[in-house]
Amino acid sequence: MQWKNNAFSPLFCAALFMMAVLCLTMGCKRKSVAPAPDVLADFETFYDKFHSDEPYQLAHIRFPLEGFPAEVDSSTYAKGHFYWRKEDWIAQRPIDTIDYVRTWQMMTPTIVIETVRQKGTPYGMVRRFLKDGNDWYLIFYSDMNRIK
Repeated sequence: MQWKNNAFSPLFCAALFMMAVLCLTMGCKRKSVAPAPDVLADFETFYDKFHSDEPYQLAHIRFPLEGFPAEVDSSTYAKGHFYWRKEDWIAQRPIDTIDYVRTWQMMTPTIVIETVRQKGTPYGMVRRFLKDGNDWYLIFYSDMNRIK
C-alpha cells in the first residue's frame, strides 16, 4: 500500500501506537476468576493443614521464597529482590479474624493471592500460592507492610 499523502503516516502510526498501548493496558489489568467449588475446597483443605502442621508447611514453601520483610525500607524495596530462607522461617499460624481481614483472590484455578489487612490500619501482608501438580505451595510472602 502506498501513501498518497505522507502527512497522514505519522498520524496513522500514532493512532496504531495508542491502540496498542490501550489494548495492552486493558489486557494487563488484574482479573480474578470465579473459583470453582472443588478448587476452593481443595485450597481451603491445604490452607488449614498449612497453618496447623509445621513440617507440612515447610514442605509446601518454595525456598528461597521471594517477598519482603516486615516494614521494608526503601532500599530493600528498590532492589526488588528479597528472599526468605528456610533456616530463618518462622512458622505461620492461622489468621486472627478479630483483628485482621483476610481476602483470597483466585487469579487462575492454580494461583491464589491472599491479602491480610490489620483492621483500621493501612498495614497488611500478601501471600501467593500456586498449585503445582496435586499440591499447593507458598511462592511469595510479603510480611506486614503498608499496602494499598
